[in-house]
Amino acid sequence: YVENFNKSLQAMKQGQGRAFNAMSAEEIKAYNNALFKYVTMGEKSLDMEELKTINTANDAQGGYLVVPEVAPTLINKKFDNYGLLEICGKRPTAGNYEVIVDFADYDKSYFTKEMIEDASLGDGEEYARISFKNDIVKYGKKFSRTALEDTFTNVETDVLAKMRAGMTRTIGQLLTTGQGGALPRGILTYNAGIHFGQIERIESTQSGKVIFADVISKMPASLKDAYHAGAKYVMRRQTFFSLLAEADQSGKLQISDMVNLFSAQGLSFNILGYEVKFDAGMPLVASDALPIAFGDFANGYLLTTTPTQGIVRDDVTNPDFIKIWQRERHDGKVVDFEAIKLLQIKA
Repeated sequence: YVENFNKSLQAMKQGQGRAFNAMSAEEIKAYNNALFKYVTMGEKSLDMEELKTINTANDAQGGYLVVPEVAPTLINKKFDNYGLLEICGKRPTAGNYEVIVDFADYDKSYFTKEMIEDASLGDGEEYARISFKNDIVKYGKKFSRTALEDTFTNVETDVLAKMRAGMTRTIGQLLTTGQGGALPRGILTYNAGIHFGQIERIESTQSGKVIFADVISKMPASLKDAYHAGAKYVMRRQTFFSLLAEADQSGKLQISDMVNLFSAQGLSFNILGYEVKFDAGMPLVASDALPIAFGDFANGYLLTTTPTQGIVRDDVTNPDFIKIWQRERHDGKVVDFEAIKLLQIKA
């Protein structure tokens, strides 16, 4: 506040060709107190010292300098979470990266005779290669140069932190709806099925809605035992709380009979011990939509990152604005297709 008061005072004095002497915090405090007394009680209420104090910051027309006090914290816009980003597998890579996946069904494999030397693998022993390219993701914002110069806070530092958070949300949304290529591919874009390259879709019990039976029975029952230790639900916040509002024919909330099935542990929500992650990239409940994912996402989905995050500042294109670009390199794909299940709403 002292700094901004003196900047305003200097601008006023120099504009009038008058000498400028910076005021200390105590002098500014005395000035503001005397000015408040002058405004509320009139000039006759001031003693000579107070008159002298307020006249150190008046203009040629007798007006007085008033600099607004600015709150030390910004009121920031709030955003929804992209929970899948928090729980998926992650790996830093130096450029291109490949994962070898063995999707053979060994329970059904057998040999009718001893394998000969250099024989190729058979009987369902299959390996697949999944490649990650880590293409560039850019996230940019444009700012008024005047606003940056006149603001009372360090906007650029604050903006860079918010751009980082914005970039994270951009990547988070790609994990559900991204179309692939060299950028992360979303779990909702894979074809339905139970084979490699497909994600099984569990049809809802009723048309156009989700009920408790789908979430606490059908989805967990579809997942193999080995994945349950790390399994979690991913859905929109609205979907979760619509489940809590489900009522029977008499209007009684179903949750009243299932209070032990739901628990809130700190900031997390759990269904039957499986943590629920809220993700704004998941669809709302509607016919044919895929509003809920369930599975072991740490093993089922891999996000790769090449650590080349950088900030590019462009203040040449337009002299009145500054553009700040943030760039990162990412790719992401499902690597274990049996680890993830999607609930599809019956039409």
